[in-house]
Amino acid sequence: MNIMKSLFVLLFTLFSLSLHLNARSTFGEYYIGMGGSYYDTGKHADQQAWILRLNATAPNDSTSDVNIFLDYGHGKGVGETGTSWNIGADFLVHNENLFGTSSILHPFLGLGISYLDEELPLRLREDGFTWNIFSGAKIKIRPAISAHLGAQFWGLWSEFGENDFSLETGLSWWIDNQNGVSLDYQYSLEHELSYLTLKYLYSWQ
Repeated sequence: MNIMKSLFVLLFTLFSLSLHLNARSTFGEYYIGMGGSYYDTGKHADQQAWILRLNATAPNDSTSDVNIFLDYGHGKGVGETGTSWNIGADFLVHNENLFGTSSILHPFLGLGISYLDEELPLRLREDGFTWNIFSGAKIKIRPAISAHLGAQFWGLWSEFGENDFSLETGLSWWIDNQNGVSLDYQYSLEHELSYLTLKYLYSWQ
């Protein structure tokens, strides 16, 4: 929790120092992301996992994007190990002019579906098809840097009571017109799962 608090303080500090600046975000971009996540949880057992994360995002129109993703990794707990994978797609709606053309705050809202299969349960206690609803805001900081704050509610289609709510924050930096990096931190409230994700971003637009 100390890591998440520090990141929130950093992002809000940058937000307060960067009013009325224009920047590039990941909205409306053709790009792929490749990277990894480190998962850690202590509620049900002392469990850790390294997850390979791949995604591809493309604009659907001027105010919405489609994202497909694949997560695969290996986790370990007390006396047990297992693989974890999750494949799915998200649909995201955003409005970069809701608060005016010079605003640095760009809200978004989305929903998605996926299939989760984990030999060692990390994110949910059961496998199967999942749904998710998420929202938040991108914060433009510098000409090539943006931050985001968001929340997600997700769970199993087959058992609505098996769900979780998570908070997320992160930074993305476009090094040039094609190459970028992102760093994200997410914490789930129900399963007390923390995950830190580092990705390389490639845009062909």
